[in-house]
Amino acid sequence: MKGSRSVQNFKRRHLSKLFSVFQSHRTLHAATVTDYLQVTSDDLESERKGIDFNALFKSCTKLQQVKCAHTLVVVSGRFKDNFLSSKIVNLYSQHGDVSLAWWTFHHLPNKDVYTWNSMAFAYASHGRFREALGSFNQFFTTSGLRPDFYTFPPVVKACRDLPDGKRIHCLVLKLGFERDVFVAASLVHMYSRFGLVGDAKKLFDDLPARDRGSWNAMISGYCQNGNAAEALDVADEMRLEGVKMDAITVASVLPVCAQVGDILSGKLIHLYVIKHGLEFELFVSNALINMYAKFGSLGQAQKVFGQMVVRDIVSWNSIIAAYEQNNNPVTARFILS
Repeated sequence: MKGSRSVQNFKRRHLSKLFSVFQSHRTLHAATVTDYLQVTSDDLESERKGIDFNALFKSCTKLQQVKCAHTLVVVSGRFKDNFLSSKIVNLYSQHGDVSLAWWTFHHLPNKDVYTWNSMAFAYASHGRFREALGSFNQFFTTSGLRPDFYTFPPVVKACRDLPDGKRIHCLVLKLGFERDVFVAASLVHMYSRFGLVGDAKKLFDDLPARDRGSWNAMISGYCQNGNAAEALDVADEMRLEGVKMDAITVASVLPVCAQVGDILSGKLIHLYVIKHGLEFELFVSNALINMYAKFGSLGQAQKVFGQMVVRDIVSWNSIIAAYEQNNNPVTARFILS
């Protein structure tokens, strides 16, 4: 009994110390600190319940803060909680430390599908495609678990050659996930990346339902392979089916309008952008500047540039290139000065 009380006191002291670390890193607002950790009870279990881990994770904006949150999970005895540990894996990945994501994943005794998915996503999102495929292979052959809809998109993204892609596609078919829009969109992207846009279109056509992501994947696939007219046809079909274009759709289609010399479609898309408030998206405005530059409409390009609330280096380069491409180097030089 005495030993148990000593362990509880030890944990209680460490929880308090770790909480102080959070305060020192300014991750929590002073007015809401007690919402995250309430060390007010003699019962250690109530202390555990007093930690709002979801809110705590949302407050982590730096790697050091993620490490502190991870330590709190461990000290509070929740390190075997797959959901919490998977969140830590995702946080480490978001903040660029895949090694710590793997360390957290590796030390979980009973991994579930969500945990395996988190690790594969961490690898794929940081371009570590071989490790992503290796993680999936280990999961599929040793875990005894069944993949779900979220397993395949990062794994498909990790396929760097066609044989790997076709092998994963076969598994998708075998397990019955080919009609899921997220899985199908990832396969459309993959086949487009390998230049097999016909295979991508067949997958797209066979979908029982299409979300905006699958439409964008098909449009992007045609754009990647120089099929400008087909990309515009899919965009038109998308609008006819009542699916609204988003910033990704617009940024994909605008360069195509310039390629085929269709300024009318470009202007109609610009009107759509204004109507739906997409002109505030940085990469949409950049795409509009580039499109108008290709058509020699410097006034329109300058107008888009002048109305931008936020500009990046691409914005400045685009407007400078617009004047240079249209034999107006003096204005381009003036912008630079």
